[in-house]
Amino acid sequence: MGATPATHAADDIEALPFVGVTAIVRDASIDALYTGMTDALRAAGYRDGETVRLRFDNADADAGRAAQLVKSFSTERADVIVAFTDPSARIAAGERLRTPLVIAGVGPETANDLR
Repeated sequence: MGATPATHAADDIEALPFVGVTAIVRDASIDALYTGMTDALRAAGYRDGETVRLRFDNADADAGRAAQLVKSFSTERADVIVAFTDPSARIAAGERLRTPLVIAGVGPETANDLR
């Protein structure tokens, strides 16, 4: 994702930078993380569907599904994967994909382990 986001027509949505976001569950704290991320992206000029393509999927507390979501993002050529909370971050890191991984909402132990 370059310094100045370009605006694309709706038919060019697949050409937009793709950010895959995953969480083991969806709750108020996860929603707050997602809102903070999208607010920061907007402040930097990235708008979902215009200058970036965001997809947020939760695994419904299923570790196998969490791994499938991460693999799916990679297969769909996500430019970056964002994993919220310890379980999702550990699962995503364990997949050893080439897609860059950003983690948020993790404890110090997980953060240190995944450096």
